[in-house]
Amino acid sequence: MPDWEALVSERLDTSGLTPEQRDEVVAELAGHFEEFYKERRAKGYCESKAIERALSQVDDWPELARKISAAKRGEKSTEMRAKSFWLPGLHCERFDRMASDLAACKLRIRHPPFPACPPDDFHSYCGS
Repeated sequence: MPDWEALVSERLDTSGLTPEQRDEVVAELAGHFEEFYKERRAKGYCESKAIERALSQVDDWPELARKISAAKRGEKSTEMRAKSFWLPGLHCERFDRMASDLAACKLRIRHPPFPACPPDDFHSYCGS
């Protein structure tokens, strides 16, 4: 059986990825090609034809590399936006105010200004 990770690494430019991203992408593509290869072998294809068919699923390796890099950059960008949106709020004055408002709200919920269950005749309870 071919070394799919080596075949993918030879064809795919992963210079725009971190080592972890590179390993993840190469392993995922290699797994896909291996599965496709095994399916073709089970259908009676010779080894070289099954390899050729598996690798021919990618028409443009440079374009695939660009799309993967863009997706990974977008993933990192989204992660950074989420961190910059949520984490700074944990240390600011607003959070302290929000926490005290929440505590006051809980106090009001525990001691509502009205009975928990209104009487059966709701209109008489509300004064209508």
